[in-house]
Amino acid sequence: MQTRLHLSQLDMPSDYEETRRPYEIQMVKDQKYDGKRIIVDNHQFENCEFRNCNFVYSGGHFAFANCVLEERCTFSPTGAAYKAMRLFQALEPQLGFGIPPI
Repeated sequence: MQTRLHLSQLDMPSDYEETRRPYEIQMVKDQKYDGKRIIVDNHQFENCEFRNCNFVYSGGHFAFANCVLEERCTFSPTGAAYKAMRLFQALEPQLGFGIPPI
């Protein structure tokens, strides 16, 4: 099974230009990964293929553009991402879906 992936979380803080260093994004283009551990945080993947990979995410900035997932890939949240997922799981039975009104 093949899945196309277009997803990003690249919103930069208002002080990005002054502090730039902590928010640097590493660009990765035209790579093929098979059975690898992929660190998602602070990476922008473009035209990459992932097969049987484990995506590790702790809550940082990321992007995937025109990437392909093949076979079985897994997701391992850590740090802030893990805590947010646990909170959502605990609250999920009572939560509605969608964006709250402003």
